[in-house]
Amino acid sequence: MKIQTILYCLAAVLLSTACEKTIVLDPGQTEELFVIEGLITNSLSKHQVKISKSQTFNSSGGALGVSDATVSVSDDLGQTIEYGEVQPGVYRAKEAFTGEIGRTYTLTIDYEDRQFTATEQMQTMGTVDTLLTLIDEEEAADPEDEGRFYDVLVFMSEPQETENFYLAKFYRNGELENFDGDDVYVFDDVAIGGQLEALPGPVFYAEGDVARTELYSLSRRAFRFYNDLATNVANDGGLFSSQPANVSTNLEGGAIGYFQVSAIDVDEVVVK
Repeated sequence: MKIQTILYCLAAVLLSTACEKTIVLDPGQTEELFVIEGLITNSLSKHQVKISKSQTFNSSGGALGVSDATVSVSDDLGQTIEYGEVQPGVYRAKEAFTGEIGRTYTLTIDYEDRQFTATEQMQTMGTVDTLLTLIDEEEAADPEDEGRFYDVLVFMSEPQETENFYLAKFYRNGELENFDGDDVYVFDDVAIGGQLEALPGPVFYAEGDVARTELYSLSRRAFRFYNDLATNVANDGGLFSSQPANVSTNLEGGAIGYFQVSAIDVDEVVVK
């Protein structure tokens, strides 16, 4: 019996040592990338573009803004809007303009010996008919935040003659609640029919809160970008998680990020 126990112990030791493997990380393999975020909507605004650089493996802090770039946006009618830098890495249109549904917009960025471009068409969209507040009974029984147990449900009309994709943002008292990198909310019109009824958001509200919902039309390519982003954000590295992959982009020239062109519809309600 003792000999058998000793053999088991020896086998366990051999197995544990055989499984050990030293992995040497190569921090030099991390490539520094340009990250570009741009948005044009059909609201009158001095629309904005952000340009930054990703950090290397050993760096600390956030991404670094890229200054002294030349930025412009042109449309398919030949009109061009120049952008100016308002803070490091943040560029704003020098004059306010309104994007138009059906128009195609091209972003051009020149920086040192690099050029980045992206082209996107503004898609049509449905309209928000109303926002309805409703007590969530399950949340009310044990609220995560005291007093916050109201859902805000979105009702909207949806055009059937076109294929449509949407991005939704939810605000509470002026603060964006679902788009901080943890919760990307996108959907298509496949299961909607002509009317979207009672779409719940990921945010609970208290009586007296101001609930604001913004809907953005997306191209199919932008929808894929946000889906990829959501998949990567939700990936916890577990057994059933998919392998992380590069997020798709419409940018040419080697940058990551997205130049988004969207129609927008907004509604808000005071919870009561």
